[in-house]
Amino acid sequence: MIFSVGLYGEIHKNDARRWMNSLRRYAQGQPATFYALIDLSRVSFIGTTARVEFAEASQLPQVKELLFVASEPHMQQAVHMIAVLGKPHAIHIFSSVDDARQYVEQAHSCSNAS
Repeated sequence: MIFSVGLYGEIHKNDARRWMNSLRRYAQGQPATFYALIDLSRVSFIGTTARVEFAEASQLPQVKELLFVASEPHMQQAVHMIAVLGKPHAIHIFSSVDDARQYVEQAHSCSNAS
């Protein structure tokens, strides 16, 4: 299961908080853990307080991992900062949505094989 969202422009605290509230509402209705896919390919900036909000999302028990799509170096750097603040090994960066979805498919097939 994937909770997927595409963001654009500049992301500040209130934007990230709205996203986090949506994620929490989605999580309440899910019986199993899921991946959260955040496409940042159209985002130009993530504020410091917004980064903290994203990092806190990695702590939600229903969220298996946060998968960020970012190809620009400054956005990849922002995601690295989110990863430092968040739950260890729960935040990943991909250069495309397809790569992120392929990661989920591979992880799902590995968990079904065991």
